[in-house]
Amino acid sequence: MANISFIVKQKLESAIKILCRDFSSHVKRPGKDFSRNRKLPFEEVIRFLLPLQGQCMDQELFRHFSKKPLFFSTDYSGIP
Repeated sequence: MANISFIVKQKLESAIKILCRDFSSHVKRPGKDFSRNRKLPFEEVIRFLLPLQGQCMDQELFRHFSKKPLFFSTDYSGIP
């Protein structure tokens, strides 16, 4: 079973690399979209979109980038 999952993962990695080589046919505005070096390059966007689990975007971003959300208390009752 582990062998099958390894093969599927390798095929997915290969498909992502092929997609990233010529992504201009898969974007809305070829030549403009993903033309600059951004914080999230095309390959990272694809890797982010594939495992989305239908949660809100904040939770998905935190899960993808392995960061915990920063929560702060809005209880101001102790402040004079």
